[in-house]
Amino acid sequence: MTRPEQRLTDFLRSRGFAWLLTMVATAVACVSFMRPMPDTPADMGLWLPSPGLWLSDSPSTSFVSAMAGSIATALAMVAVNRVFNLLRTVSVLFAGLFMLLQSATPTELTRFSGAPLLAVAMLMSMTALYASYQSRHNTRRVFLIFMTITTGAMFQYGFMPYLIVALIGCYQMRLLNLKCILAALTGVVTPLWCCLAAGIIDPMAMRLPPMPDPHLFFSLPVAPKLTVAIGVSLTAGLVCGTLNLMKVISMNARTRAMHGFLAVTGIASGVLCIMDFNNVVFYAGLLNACTAFQVSFTVRLYGHRRAYIAVIALTAACLSCILWTLTTT
Repeated sequence: MTRPEQRLTDFLRSRGFAWLLTMVATAVACVSFMRPMPDTPADMGLWLPSPGLWLSDSPSTSFVSAMAGSIATALAMVAVNRVFNLLRTVSVLFAGLFMLLQSATPTELTRFSGAPLLAVAMLMSMTALYASYQSRHNTRRVFLIFMTITTGAMFQYGFMPYLIVALIGCYQMRLLNLKCILAALTGVVTPLWCCLAAGIIDPMAMRLPPMPDPHLFFSLPVAPKLTVAIGVSLTAGLVCGTLNLMKVISMNARTRAMHGFLAVTGIASGVLCIMDFNNVVFYAGLLNACTAFQVSFTVRLYGHRRAYIAVIALTAACLSCILWTLTTT
């Protein structure tokens, strides 16, 4: 790699570039908020009001909350990397890439939904699982993970599949035994039992998720832009995740387990975006977080082999999605 290429790589991994991407995302969010807000796929809870309905009467409050949720997700990603050295780097490139991916997805930064709640909840679960590696007798964290996800499911049914993701994570962290399973079951039952006892929910009033309706989704004006933006994130995550896997398999067992759970979370989010496309906005934030981690890790592993191309390509694709969104109604 030539000296100019090395300088470019160093710049892309710098805090300055991460801040630049964050400022671009913030500017895009502000401009998007000033424009008419398009309809997006609706979400729903199993019993309680969906987060997408909490602030629907106040667009400005919804905008501020959506921005705060994305920033909280980025900070949680930085915390995970700092505590567990997940990417083996002090660079915060992934935080900037996450914000850029968010701005490429229409309404992610302008309208509050359950997406940031899912992303933060799963990053917290990731932290708890990483901290519990091989600690089979410490089941409190397992209980907390499953209780958090189940509580989220009462407000947004999209949380439910992540119970399986968390169980796979327990297996990857070598926690899966009888105590772990009992802690997980207790975590699932506890919030349901408490809400039922308090009269907050009615078991007979459970709202089952609707079947995906392609006609309903693609009739929305925002559907093509949303599909392309999600496709960019999916493609980047898949390509970079595959490249990273070639290196991760030669690392120690703990590192393999941590990156294995990151990969499973990203794959599950991508599959859910495809299968439950009527609720795609809900899964987009977590997918973007996993993709940002994978791309940044690729730069760390393949920095001497022109990995900067991945960052430039992703940035160009996101900017293209942003221009498309801002130049059309």
